[in-house]
Formats: sequence, C-alpha cells, structure tokens
Amino acid sequence: MSVLEKKTPITVSPGDYVWISPVGGGTWDIPKAVKVVSTSGKQLKVVDNDNEESWIDPSSVLKALHPTSLASAEDMITLGELEEFTILHNLHIRYRKNVIYTYIGMMLVAINPYRDLPLYGPAEVKRYRGKRMGALPAHIYALGSQSYDNMRRQASSQCIVISGESGSGKTESTKLLMKFLAALSGQNSNIEQQLILANPILEGFGQDQLLLYVRVLAAECRKELHQ
Repeated sequence: MSVLEKKTPITVSPGDYVWISPVGGGTWDIPKAVKVVSTSGKQLKVVDNDNEESWIDPSSVLKALHPTSLASAEDMITLGELEEFTILHNLHIRYRKNVIYTYIGMMLVAINPYRDLPLYGPAEVKRYRGKRMGALPAHIYALGSQSYDNMRRQASSQCIVISGESGSGKTESTKLLMKFLAALSGQNSNIEQQLILANPILEGFGQDQLLLYVRVLAAECRKELHQ
C-alpha cells in the first residue's frame, strides 16, 4: 500500500518526526517531512526543514519518519524507505548544507548549486587521486578516480553517463570530470584545454530543442600517458 493511501489514524506527540500529506494535488506535490512541535485541541503545530511553522489537522499525518531519514545519508541505498519523497527529502537537507553530491549505489547525484563552491582544485584532486567511491565524501572526482583506476587495472574502456534536464549542470560536470582526468594523466594543460574547448561544440549539438539528453564523449587515453 502506498504511503498516500494511509487508512488508519496515527497518534503523534511533540518531538515526533512524521510525513504529512502534500498541500497541493499537483504532479510534483509530495509528502513533506516535519517535526511535531506542539498540540492544541485538534491541531498540530509542525516545523519543516526550512524552519517554517504551520498548523495542520492530525489527519494529514501519513506515518513516522524512518530513523534513516532523520539525518542525511551519503548513499541513499542505506535509506530504510527508498521512495521518491524520501530521496528528495535527503537531497534537500544535504543541499541546505552545501552538500551537492550524493550516491545511490554506483550512481552519483549532483545538484546544480548555481554558485561557486570550494569543492575543486589541486588540493581536492590530490585528495581523491586513487580513491574508490565511498572512501571519501561523495564527489565527481571520486567517480573519475574509480573509472580511471578501473581502466588502468582492467585495461578496458570505461563509460560515464552524464544525464539531466537542461540547466542541471551537465556541462559543468563534464568539464570538472575532464579536468580531473587530465590532471590524473599527468599531462600538460594543453590536453586539458583541448578537451574543454571541444565542449561548446558538443553543447551545440546536444541542446537543439532538447530538455533532457545524455552526453556522449570519447576520450582516448594511451598507455604511455598514464603509466
């Protein structure tokens, strides 16, 4: 049974964390996670993740939050309830902490912050060099490092799919990944610059009347360049 099909009333007390029914009935309206602050008569005072308080009817309560949803999960596979609304809730609380990368198993979810964050550069490249996904906080460098390591160990091609709607940050993610791989190869900046300069051409082909697409980029790595 879906959480939206809750049939029996749920008893709550101040301090409880619960899911409440969507306010609207639109496609993108989903259950919201709130904390019960107090009760008054037949109303509950709740506060959400944005610290906005409101009064609701107890019938709006769907169910209690699973303990794994109380704190942000680095890998959402560990969530006790893997639903659309629990995933969005987890991403939301991480985004409010400027944590834009989150794993779902071997997938990396990246949220466009629309501003510069101190997550990149030589120090971070050095930190993630040779590290497998999960060894350090989720990062696009970890994805690049694992793919690069797999290529060297297995002597086989690797595939990274960067997908999302227009404006989601595919272009920037591609550039960050290419810069990281160029740095790992130990080559001069010309290789990195050539890869980055090719990006506007790829963007021109990819963006034509498409709201969501997958970018395909082939980068050849010769054996003598990454020994």
